[in-house]
Amino acid sequence: MLKGKRSIDIFGLRSRVDTLFNNHFNSAYQKKKSKIQVDLEGFMCGLGKDIHMCSPSDICLFLAWCDGKGKTKIHNVKCPDIGDRKTSCGCPLRLAYSTVVTKVSQLKSVFSNMGRLKVWCHESYTGNPVCSREVDIYTKQIKVEQSKAHVMPGQAKPMFLPKLADIFFYIGRQLEGKVSSPASRFILARDQALFKLMFFGGDRAHDSGVMLSQELRELPGGSGFLIRHTWGKTHNVSNPKVFSILRSKDVNICPVRGIEVYLATARDMGIDLSTGYLFRPVFRDVVREQSLSYEAIYARLKYYLGILGLDEGETPHSFRGGCALSLQACVGNDDGVASLMQHIGWATEASARHYARSDRINQAEKAASFMASSGVLGKVGNSHFEEYDLGKVTLQ
Repeated sequence: MLKGKRSIDIFGLRSRVDTLFNNHFNSAYQKKKSKIQVDLEGFMCGLGKDIHMCSPSDICLFLAWCDGKGKTKIHNVKCPDIGDRKTSCGCPLRLAYSTVVTKVSQLKSVFSNMGRLKVWCHESYTGNPVCSREVDIYTKQIKVEQSKAHVMPGQAKPMFLPKLADIFFYIGRQLEGKVSSPASRFILARDQALFKLMFFGGDRAHDSGVMLSQELRELPGGSGFLIRHTWGKTHNVSNPKVFSILRSKDVNICPVRGIEVYLATARDMGIDLSTGYLFRPVFRDVVREQSLSYEAIYARLKYYLGILGLDEGETPHSFRGGCALSLQACVGNDDGVASLMQHIGWATEASARHYARSDRINQAEKAASFMASSGVLGKVGNSHFEEYDLGKVTLQ
């Protein structure tokens, strides 16, 4: 044996590396990228070509083909309903500009992983076709087209407490009555706890779905829970989101009571939620030890909205907007941004102001009110211009 030679568990090391690679390829982004590659391969096959023969014009044709799945109304400039998203006019539906940009980014990565450089050489017709000038022009013209059609960047319709209270009341009545099976009771208890946590915590649906029971800590005296997220879209172990939810006097909407009911229901069924994922899916009446997907959360929300006749296009992201707007209205504009960033976990003011649309509305109203004072405004503006024109104003 060589001096200093160590025994190496090569099988254990390979297992470790395989696990990390599997986690990478099973991530949501990689699955989306794989799907768009499959779609492109099918499209190219329809053209009688292989994906390796893909040209910039083929990419543009593929993106135009994807428009068939779009939901953004692109109005003609003469359409009387211009700017209206839900009109029944005959104007076409297209992919939103932001969606096109995302698809272009995913396609670039697909070809990059195939060994195609991040440049396109028009002379030799080699490289990454998505990085070509043609695709760049296509993307820019999509933006121009949607700007002319007065297409505003969409935000999820906010979900506020009155509508949520109706959902919670319905679930409460179901839990009090005869539920068809223990699994159905578990789902009802889980849903009300999840929705309350998403609203009062301002969490993304995905982040709530992967929340661990170990991240939940009871505050002294049973006044609430302290929650520490270390995994999500914008936060990780080096930038965790820490927030608390407190007990409310209204039992119907209380997030603390909601979690307590959920934990008690699971305990009665013999389900251990002390560790692992807090919110779990149910498949064929069996509670699985897996995280709850966004698709499952979306489906459950739509179920309650539909059965109660309350659906106005809300999605799980509506909880985040409703939380931001409600908190902004309570704390006011001066301290609102800082409070939003602290509670909901945004790293920048831009994100907080994006969701707290009331801030933009208030500022717009102030500016409009000031501009309406045309007499005073004219004198002030003229006086300031004359001072500047005469060199009396020093720019700093």
